[in-house]
Amino acid sequence: MTAMDYSTLVQTTLGGALALGGVFLGQWWAERRTVARERREREQEQKVWARDIGYETHVQFISTYQRLYKAVKVGRKRDYDIEPAKDYLVPLHDQMTSLRLITQQATQDKAWIAISALDTYTYRGGQWPDVEMFFARYLEAVREDFKLTPMEVEDGPF
Repeated sequence: MTAMDYSTLVQTTLGGALALGGVFLGQWWAERRTVARERREREQEQKVWARDIGYETHVQFISTYQRLYKAVKVGRKRDYDIEPAKDYLVPLHDQMTSLRLITQQATQDKAWIAISALDTYTYRGGQWPDVEMFFARYLEAVREDFKLTPMEVEDGPF
């Protein structure tokens, strides 16, 4: 009997095991990259969704604010002696509920101050320049939240 040469068997077995190990390692690494990519995409999608929601909420607040202030300003220019109803600014307070969900505290504070200025102008003989100034500050805060370039307001925001 001759002695069996195990070197070929060991080489073949070792080569097969290394090949299988390489395949498993490659699949594991690819799966890890895929999971990380999907997580980044999901996070980016959530950021875009939140930004869109925030944008829409601010647009609704601004539209409501402008609609209400224009009605009061037109009434004052025409010397109407009719004071708006006590619940006239309720739509702005309703919009603030939405703003509180998506904005920074500083932006919320500026929105409340703008509402207060409009309230003072509407019911307590406040000054119109205050309304413009505080609304412009709110707009500046919104631009900061969205990382937009600052904008100069010369004649007021309206």
